Amino acid sequence: MNKNSQKFQVQSTLAQKIILFASIILGYVLVYFITTQLIVYFVDNSLNGKVYNKTELRGQTFDDDKYVDRVNNGEGIRKEDWKKIRKVSPFGNWAVDLYLNTDSNSRYWIQPIFSFSTISFIFSIFLSTLFTSLLPYKYGYFHQKIIREIHYFLERIDKHINSVFSNNSFNELKDQILSANPNELRELANEWKVSYDDLEVLQNAIAWEQSGIFYRALHVISGIKLYFRNHFTEKYANTILGLVYMGAAFLIIIIGLRGLKFIPSSEPSLVFFALGLEFTILITYAFTLMFSRPEDQSILVPDKTTDSKTIASKQMENLLRSFLKWK
Repeated sequence: MNKNSQKFQVQSTLAQKIILFASIILGYVLVYFITTQLIVYFVDNSLNGKVYNKTELRGQTFDDDKYVDRVNNGEGIRKEDWKKIRKVSPFGNWAVDLYLNTDSNSRYWIQPIFSFSTISFIFSIFLSTLFTSLLPYKYGYFHQKIIREIHYFLERIDKHINSVFSNNSFNELKDQILSANPNELRELANEWKVSYDDLEVLQNAIAWEQSGIFYRALHVISGIKLYFRNHFTEKYANTILGLVYMGAAFLIIIIGLRGLKFIPSSEPSLVFFALGLEFTILITYAFTLMFSRPEDQSILVPDKTTDSKTIASKQMENLLRSFLKWK
């Protein structure tokens, strides 16, 4: 068995999964911290406001701050006035004042962890994907997935040529694809009955696999694209479609409740969450379009999931277009 076959494994290891989940958690914390700091900076410098995010007491509104002043001065207040005082905390509740010293001044109460959870999560997934793609094969979750897809694609090509997969021709096949110029690659695509685009993606992935860390870091999309194109978008198209439907339904409900004033204007946390969810859906859909195979292409043997993926993609597109037009 050659070197490449020895490296190949079908399933990811426990170590790879642990590192993936740890990178997602760390990425979430990092993105959340950066997001909240940007919001504080934007409020302070662009909206003439102030963010209260340290443990302290604040009034429900500006006028209610007088009760906080009385409490801080050791004065007593009525029991019903305590209901007009809220506790500010770094992670649970923020008081955000906007347009201070103007007639439009207002105070909003935001739950930061809930409000920015979807945005933090989607970017943590993105960062962990890049990170585990660049880790050594033994530890990198997505690195293993990329190598697996390279192996599968080469195996299909070799079986098409020789009727049965041969380990002896594995390296020769990789070298042939890697050294081919665009014209030669097009001839190979016609000979092997594969699309030129698929073979070009495979060539870039092989170049990524056999290069050093700096090249892989600069061209990480070349490796990730093969996995998403040949596996993720094919297998999870219906799942993505289901998430789009659920997300759109949730957004419609939130927008409706906001319009009916069931969600107070001073409590926009649920609205921020809904906007973050919509952003996450659109980003997921965008990556699906970026990495998916054109509808008129297939790999050697038509995949039985191609029809369902095509239908799902069309339904997803029509749904989002209708929703955005309605908004």
